[in-house]
Amino acid sequence: MNRLRDSGPNNGKPARDGDDDHNAIVTRLANEDKVPWYRKPNLRNLYFMLIPTCMGIQITSGFHSQMVNAMQILPSWVNFFGNPQGSLKGIIAAAYPLGAVLSLPLIPVINDRFGRRWSIFVGSSIMVVASLIQGFATNGSSLIGELGYPNERAVLTSLFSVSYFIGQITAAGICFGTNSMLTDWGWRVPSLLQIAPSMLQLAFVFFVPESPRWLVARDRSDEALKTLVKYHGEDRESQFVKAEMAQIQSTLHVEMQNSRKSWLDLTATAGMRKRLLTTSFLVEIWPYAERSRGIAIFQLFARCAEFFTTFVNPIGLANISWRYFLTYCCFLAFEVIFVYFFFPETSGKTLEEATFLFEEDKPAAEKAILAVENSIVQEMVEEDLLGPVAQGRGKKPSI
Repeated sequence: MNRLRDSGPNNGKPARDGDDDHNAIVTRLANEDKVPWYRKPNLRNLYFMLIPTCMGIQITSGFHSQMVNAMQILPSWVNFFGNPQGSLKGIIAAAYPLGAVLSLPLIPVINDRFGRRWSIFVGSSIMVVASLIQGFATNGSSLIGELGYPNERAVLTSLFSVSYFIGQITAAGICFGTNSMLTDWGWRVPSLLQIAPSMLQLAFVFFVPESPRWLVARDRSDEALKTLVKYHGEDRESQFVKAEMAQIQSTLHVEMQNSRKSWLDLTATAGMRKRLLTTSFLVEIWPYAERSRGIAIFQLFARCAEFFTTFVNPIGLANISWRYFLTYCCFLAFEVIFVYFFFPETSGKTLEEATFLFEEDKPAAEKAILAVENSIVQEMVEEDLLGPVAQGRGKKPSI
């Protein structure tokens, strides 16, 4: 991103990607905040509510995917369903991700029109009613990333991803516990327990605030400011909140000017096409205008891969035994190499700064960055906040 730089060789020009100084106003203010989140009551309350709602989505997803697999070893399940084998056994296990794929086209519609919280509510309601799909509620990563304080955002989004395995381990433990039940309740109990994680999400989802970026995009900036003040600052005079609000508004303005809000936008530029290759960061790499569609594309690849591997697992194990697992080892090695050479570092940047990491049209990107930073500076000058930001260096920042 463009930096508010000290007077020097660059004469205040926008910093290039190779520069490694984090002098953007919002980032600098966040880095100057040395108080850990657990000493801030507002952040403690926010993160406490995000755990069962947003991270609960991944826990639920892992819970359901593993439950279907784990139940297949239960004697009661084997007897009731006639001991299916081979491809039939594979399609039974793979039906869960297939159901999720079918819901993906609706994700951006619900997320962008009704908000992040309602997408979670709809998905969780479907899980409670039918225990079928989690596709509607995949936007938990967006809500975590858009609500989290910059200093903790990287940890929060990482915890969101790995919480999937908490659900898997829990499901495996439940099936292990019911393994000794010889009646049909041996598999019916785990099936009914699939309702529990979604019920937890339904109980907490509307205690979580809506995404400030979604509120700004819907011309509800006053509500967005109240959310930022409540969870990222102490009052309306907070320097950080005012700078963050200005950054969000300016960046969204730039993005919306260049977005048709179409699926075709995901391949419209070289930067967008590169994002399609590195979708693991999800919320951090996609501009707000394309974030819901970008996450849907990630979910498409993830669910298709899950469907394929789950379907072929019993076939592969039946034909080549333990050697089948070598394919996983080879693919994991490929992932390590791919991540090392192609994934950008987003830690230490705000969501708005990370927006421009992939843009190859540097002049256009820097022009957008400069517009964002100028807007922040203007806001801070009007509020007489620019002076305190520059303190500690002994120089006035130049633009």
